[in-house]
Amino acid sequence: PRWTDPAFWQTTARRGEAPPGAPSALDCYLFAWDRLRAIRKDFTLQNYRPDGERCDRVAVAVYEKMARYLLVLEHQLVGLHDAEGNESWRQNAGHGKQNAESLSETFTALRAFYDHGLDDDDDDDDAGAGAAAGAVTRAPLSEHEAEFTAYHIVYFLDNDRGAEVTNLLGELMKRRKALYATPEVSRAVRVWRAQRDGDYAAFFKELKNAPYVFRCAMHKWVASMRARALQVMNKAYREPVPLSKLVERLCFESEPDAARVMMHYGLAVATSDGTDAR
Repeated sequence: PRWTDPAFWQTTARRGEAPPGAPSALDCYLFAWDRLRAIRKDFTLQNYRPDGERCDRVAVAVYEKMARYLLVLEHQLVGLHDAEGNESWRQNAGHGKQNAESLSETFTALRAFYDHGLDDDDDDDDAGAGAAAGAVTRAPLSEHEAEFTAYHIVYFLDNDRGAEVTNLLGELMKRRKALYATPEVSRAVRVWRAQRDGDYAAFFKELKNAPYVFRCAMHKWVASMRARALQVMNKAYREPVPLSKLVERLCFESEPDAARVMMHYGLAVATSDGTDAR
């Protein structure tokens, strides 16, 4: 099928650099988004759901792949412009909204699948007692629960003004202490705290060291964290700030890219050739 062809995803990731006559990156994304939505509906119709007759590793693996695709594609296409220079990906409405809704449906299904694979009496501290009392033990449906729980936390940091993530973390601390303590979820918690507290240094430290798909999930918050950082710097620094240092600290792709953003905030910077820019 077209959507499983690696060349199809490479075209999407090239951000509009497809050969003449080939579909644009955005067209590829819209096709993929529609197919992935159809697959989710098909699983539901065939009763592949935790409360249905079918709940197996194949369904979970497909949902996990869909989540990865949607995270990576959004990261690749944010800021995409068409041939006339107009922004073709609309983040806060349209494309960004529909992608967030798809990810919400996908993560909600994954959480339910993961919970289905737990013992009926699932409190980590009482699992042994539950088993001794005759609780049904199910084999985990995936080895990647920590990875996708971390994506869920990071991508939806502001859902319901942060209540969704706060409630999820509270549930993990109460019922899933082992999952909460995994490296993946621990990293997501550090990102959550950095974003909540406006700690841009901690946020960009995590961004530099995170795996690729995790960075894609974090990318949603990069612009707002840069804005916080530059507002602080604008008040704190009196001398021009070395541009190369800010590129490194705030994870810009290049000095010209960083200079445009910093001048927007009125921050004087020293370029690599020694001149000042504002």
